[in-house]
Amino acid sequence: MLTSSILNSILGKNTLKESIDLDFVQDRDLDNLDFVNRQMKFNDVPVEAKESEWSEFDYGEYIAINKTYLMKNHDHLVYFINEILKESKRIDHHPKITIEHMNIDVVLYTKDYNDVTESDFKLSRIIDEIYNDIFFIE
Repeated sequence: MLTSSILNSILGKNTLKESIDLDFVQDRDLDNLDFVNRQMKFNDVPVEAKESEWSEFDYGEYIAINKTYLMKNHDHLVYFINEILKESKRIDHHPKITIEHMNIDVVLYTKDYNDVTESDFKLSRIIDEIYNDIFFIE
């Protein structure tokens, strides 16, 4: 059974476009996007922050989530920063990082929206995992 037939039977529509409100996106805009960028166009919109150790703050020009990490030694600090930079490059979403002695302040927001998006929450979870990995380093 073709995907369009499955969707038609589930949604009772002739095309998927009839069942999804795409008024805010021009058809030609979608033609030029690859799969990843199409997903970002629909999924990467401002969202409400969920309660966690990350704090949401209105910086005036943008709304962001932030968290401060305290490192025990210089090696942990270097590892933490390097891993954040690797992961940021991999997912193409970059945080604002401030280092003050052994404190690292990480601020996440999506520059295109000046607001918090799902990409920020994804990166925040990755950063938390990196921080937890530090405790296994001697």
